[in-house]
Amino acid sequence: MKKLLSILLFITSILIISTTAFAANGDVAGYIYSTDIVAYIDGMAVPSYNIGGKTVVIAEELANYGFDVIWNNETRRLSLYIMECPTTAPEYTPNKSNKTGQIVGKIYETDIMASVNGMWVESYNIGGRTALVIEDMGTENDEQKRRSRDNNPHRAIGYSPGLMKYVWDAENRTISLHCLRPNAEVAIDYGKVVIEKIHSTSYSIGAYSFCDENENLIRWWVSFIDDGDE
Repeated sequence: MKKLLSILLFITSILIISTTAFAANGDVAGYIYSTDIVAYIDGMAVPSYNIGGKTVVIAEELANYGFDVIWNNETRRLSLYIMECPTTAPEYTPNKSNKTGQIVGKIYETDIMASVNGMWVESYNIGGRTALVIEDMGTENDEQKRRSRDNNPHRAIGYSPGLMKYVWDAENRTISLHCLRPNAEVAIDYGKVVIEKIHSTSYSIGAYSFCDENENLIRWWVSFIDDGDE
């Protein structure tokens, strides 16, 4: 009996390894599901999809939402950078699904790597386009990426190393992605302030300043910088 069990376990492990080893570009990796969740980027409604309980948006479409989208065919890398918010929001009206959890499409294996402001982001291939996970872009706990949580200069205001934060509203079934960009309004311990400027080459060190010259705000910010240098 023990010998039979050992043989079965061996065969099962071989099947699992074989399935993983032979996964290639174009292979089906999962499914897209219908959802009643509506996604927003800085207050602008954006088309989104449900993949394994996570909300994804199409990277190429983010060019209409104030992102610079750059494709490098040689390195197979899709790089996005946060720019100024568009003066006019894209024309899109969310269409909530009354039937959630139904399969509406497939996702495929891909060798494309995606990053936003230099931060690697979980991504999928949907019909030749790259889908990015909102929850992954907007979490400040970055232990699984190239910067640890303790080295994230934006953690004090709840933003990821990629300058983003997501907010889930369970009551209204919405997920909102907020970006640190020029003129963005940010809530901190001392209230709301407006970002004055962000230099794209200084994202990694949190090199942005605030319009507000409130003494408490300045003391809080200096304290945060000092703590980060310890």
